[in-house]
Amino acid sequence: MGPPASSGQAVQRDSQVAKSRLGAPGAAYPPLATKKPKAGASAGRFLRYANCMELIFEVREAEEGGYVARALGQAIFTEAETWQELRDNVLEVTSLHFEDAAESPKLIQLHFVKDELIAVAAA
Repeated sequence: MGPPASSGQAVQRDSQVAKSRLGAPGAAYPPLATKKPKAGASAGRFLRYANCMELIFEVREAEEGGYVARALGQAIFTEAETWQELRDNVLEVTSLHFEDAAESPKLIQLHFVKDELIAVAAA
């Protein structure tokens, strides 16, 4: 993995990602960069976003313990007691959801969200 991008590059990349995800839910996303492999380098080392579909799950801690996950843009929901069980459940429900579809996700992202409220004394 290379060095972290400067904040200007990160903002530009984030705006490109946001623009690319404005299409239909579940649509394949265009590439974020147009890097070509160097001569003699294997093409398998470079992830080609245009050829794969990414599915993002928003994961939160459940009030009663464990985790709940829901897919963004798809009607997929699951829950589990442990993180590993959640990963297994996400793979299972995703394969079931896309069982009859022509195309299924090649990448699944688990995005953990933690809401925290901090009381601030009134001035």
